[in-house]
Amino acid sequence: MPILKSVPPPGDLAESNATTSRTNSRDVPAPPNGQNSDVPPDGQNTKDHQHLTIPAVHLDVDEISSAMAARLASSLVSHVLFLKSQIPFPVVQLARMPTSKDNKATKKKVDLMNAIDTLSSHLYTTFRALSTAFAVSVTSGPSGHKSHDQPPSRQAQAHMAIVLGAGVGAPKARVMLVMSGLKVHHAGVAQKQAHSLGATDGLAAKENVQVDEEEGSGSESEDDSSEGESEYYTDEDGESSDECPDTPPESDSSRSASPAPSEANPQPDPFLEEQQVLRTADRLLSRTLASACAESDGGLSSELAPTQTHILLRAPRHFDHPEWTPRQNLTRSLEKTLTVFLNGAIADPEAQAPASKPKYTSGPRTEGVWIGSKSQKLHVEPVDVDPDSPTQEESDMIWWTWNGKIMGFNDW
Repeated sequence: MPILKSVPPPGDLAESNATTSRTNSRDVPAPPNGQNSDVPPDGQNTKDHQHLTIPAVHLDVDEISSAMAARLASSLVSHVLFLKSQIPFPVVQLARMPTSKDNKATKKKVDLMNAIDTLSSHLYTTFRALSTAFAVSVTSGPSGHKSHDQPPSRQAQAHMAIVLGAGVGAPKARVMLVMSGLKVHHAGVAQKQAHSLGATDGLAAKENVQVDEEEGSGSESEDDSSEGESEYYTDEDGESSDECPDTPPESDSSRSASPAPSEANPQPDPFLEEQQVLRTADRLLSRTLASACAESDGGLSSELAPTQTHILLRAPRHFDHPEWTPRQNLTRSLEKTLTVFLNGAIADPEAQAPASKPKYTSGPRTEGVWIGSKSQKLHVEPVDVDPDSPTQEESDMIWWTWNGKIMGFNDW
């Protein structure tokens, strides 16, 4: 199976401080270009460090925002479609190829590209809703009432599954995405704080307007009286105010001679900075998958006949999004599959034999990728709800399926 054709050369990633690793042994040499691997830094206890048997992407960020999570999840879906032989070319190249002929292959390509674009747009709101659902679970009190006075400052581990097959219950292959360090943030808290700040600013503005009106009325009366006195003396002396030469106005060139401090030192655009961070993270994921495919086991690449691709998300029961449908009947089997996958993804640091990928004896293969922020580890039993708060039915984790449809093809 060929390696990802859309992966940029490693030289394009030299500006990034983030690291990627795929650990297959306990003794890993130091990577070039000053990048870190799964080897713990000096002075750190090796027992606290994880050795993973799956492709791992270490991001040099304190937390993973919903925008970054959506970007990486969408990118992984595109890579999996190509690695699993569901499309003849990578998505990036497929989108740039001309479609002059109006035939069956062109229609399949257009349908697939539209489905991927729709999924990408839905994932941005999906991870934002997932972050809010985690925040609601954390802020739920013992009485069941939710308190949003203070936003929770913690992170969660998100799980997404890419299932290839005619149905979710009869898969040909599964690819799990585990994302540790997702920012837990309730969107309503920011809106409430912004509303309260706006109300305070409005009240202060009204008070300032009243003060200005009072001061303005007093100054107007003083100006009127002074104007009357000025006219009286002018008429008496027989002189006109027009005879006095007016002071020349200040020229525009003199006003613009000295630039403002903000113009001299322009501030960087936050949007451009965010896009640069997202592109860097996307390149790290692409390089990690390409490195995995270059190994003897082939990574995530395999030959599968074109079939349907299902996208599933693990979220609390109170998760709310119009494009996702809860599948309670699939939760038990998917939870078991996820637990087995997570247990096999973490290698025993005390084992003498080198860490290797789990063996698949029968049934569909379950593979996956781990993405984590700084100081994050892969949790076998993800803690998405505060352990000090009582377990509630609405906070139970179930699996949801995306309502869209992605159908592979190989005709071109």
